[in-house]
Amino acid sequence: MERNQRAAGYRLDVSTDSSFGNYVSGFQDLDVGNATSEVVTDLSPNATLLLRVRAYDSSAPAASSGAIAVTTMPILSSRPDASPARSRVRR
Repeated sequence: MERNQRAAGYRLDVSTDSSFGNYVSGFQDLDVGNATSEVVTDLSPNATLLLRVRAYDSSAPAASSGAIAVTTMPILSSRPDASPARSRVRR
């Protein structure tokens, strides 16, 4: 996503459904400052998630972006100590 030059920062929502009624813990209206990416951790493998962002400035937040769907990677190891799925979100 191209950075909005007037934005003071961005807020991120990560949901398990398209109506944004069920959020991934810690990712509802998360203030990510003016970063253009965010790491989302502790996700289930092969999970489909929906993400949206909205810019904000000193006056008010903007409307949310359109949602995008992403699917987490499967666990590639059968080791019991394999790390949980991770996904990098680019805005």
